[in-house]
Amino acid sequence: MWLFLILLFILGWLHSMVNLSLLKKRRYILIFALGLSAISYGLFPLAIKINVQTINQAMRDANILSLACTYQIIEALAIMLLALVLIKSHYGGKAAVIPESSALFPSGVFLGGVFIFQVYFFNVIHDFPFPIAALIFSLLILAIVGASSWVIRNLISSWAWRVEIKILLSFFQMVLAMFIPLVVAGMRTNAQGYKMNAVATIVTLTCMMIPVILGFSLKRYYCQENI
Repeated sequence: MWLFLILLFILGWLHSMVNLSLLKKRRYILIFALGLSAISYGLFPLAIKINVQTINQAMRDANILSLACTYQIIEALAIMLLALVLIKSHYGGKAAVIPESSALFPSGVFLGGVFIFQVYFFNVIHDFPFPIAALIFSLLILAIVGASSWVIRNLISSWAWRVEIKILLSFFQMVLAMFIPLVVAGMRTNAQGYKMNAVATIVTLTCMMIPVILGFSLKRYYCQENI
């Protein structure tokens, strides 16, 4: 199950970084990175009070996971809808319905994952002052966010491609959030002879994603052919 949760966090991180790369004003990226670092540092008194066992127990709780996955599905649907409105306003030459600063709102799974990693970070470090460790962690967040958004912006120069990738990532997050409760249900019924096969599930997810990726690729190809 942790494999799916880590994959969901990675998708949330990529989505947040692609989102930031859409910002024209780079000071917004700096504001986001500094804000996330400051929040991370401010939460360290809470993070040091939580142990790994508590996190593991929460991640095995079907009610908590179902609630988190429901939120992720709703968030993904809202983001895909807003992205379509953003594309329409961008190419329609109209005033932006969605302000540029909306990209400052990252994926909720990404924020939750950062806090969980912070808890693990503090549980690994024992003989080091927590305030200094928290400062190091927050500086790492600042560097990773700044570097990631810069790399994506320069690696994928096309604004349209970045928006489409944003939609794709949201779709993948939604599909994965639909599968995680099934994995939890499989673990709960394991004693009755049912066992969720992680490899088969990953293959199924991949098969579902391939047509979507091909559809976007063909769309881009035909659009370029018609120009």
